[in-house]
Amino acid sequence: MDVGLEVLAFLAGVALIVWGAEAFAEHLGAASVRLGVSTFALALLLAGAEPEELATTVTASLRGAPAIALGDVIGANVTVCLVALGVGALVTPLPFGGQVRRYALLGLPLAIAAVAVAWDGHVGRLEGAARRPVRAVRDGDLGEGAPPACAR
Repeated sequence: MDVGLEVLAFLAGVALIVWGAEAFAEHLGAASVRLGVSTFALALLLAGAEPEELATTVTASLRGAPAIALGDVIGANVTVCLVALGVGALVTPLPFGGQVRRYALLGLPLAIAAVAVAWDGHVGRLEGAARRPVRAVRDGDLGEGAPPACAR
């Protein structure tokens, strides 16, 4: 393939990704109102549910490579947190209220607990099953009503 055509294809791909992200962000609020759910919950469902992570983790586990499974999950989440939020903050400030800060602080002990569970190199069924209710609390209302949202 010609280098010029490769560069053009790359730029077209980037443009399509940016357009898709803009369309997603623009219509997310209206869609959440129509569906009767919070914008946060819909964004988490649509952007946060990563079927490729699930497929990679299950495949790696079935092939006896749990380090790949754990590394994939941790790497994907670190990338999303650092790159997506970092680039977003470079483009425009991201103001967060007190509820968001409390929600973020809850994530710190959960992350430490996840490291402690995986430290010995084995995550069993019991630990995996315990992860579901913990995630439900983390992604749910935390007993405070709706999940936190960015300050306007």
